[in-house]
Amino acid sequence: MAHHRIIGLKAIFLLLNLCFLQASFGEDIQLGKTIYSQCVACHSLETNLQQIGPSLSGVVNRKIGSVADYRYSNSLRNSTGVWSPERLNAFLENPQAALPGNRMPYSGLTNPTERAALIAYLATIKP
Repeated sequence: MAHHRIIGLKAIFLLLNLCFLQASFGEDIQLGKTIYSQCVACHSLETNLQQIGPSLSGVVNRKIGSVADYRYSNSLRNSTGVWSPERLNAFLENPQAALPGNRMPYSGLTNPTERAALIAYLATIKP
């Protein structure tokens, strides 16, 4: 009988953790959407709409410098790899340190919670 109670308690604990994680993730997405309002002047979320900066639609895990109709700086055009969450995090923290010579006139997003929330939000934007 005690064995069944332990299994039941573990199941309840797991369910509560999942509920907390989902609520947390939803809050992160909302915070990320709010943080994105700082980006909207230069970056669109529409797939084929390039502004001062390239569209951020599908940016998470996209090849760096790969939007066909955008004129990238040499540093981005010649960069290898993808915009993984880790790479985006470093770039958003300090764009010039992460990819020297890029043209993004932004000093960086210093708050790690806000960077993580922005990346989580951008991950939801699919082309």
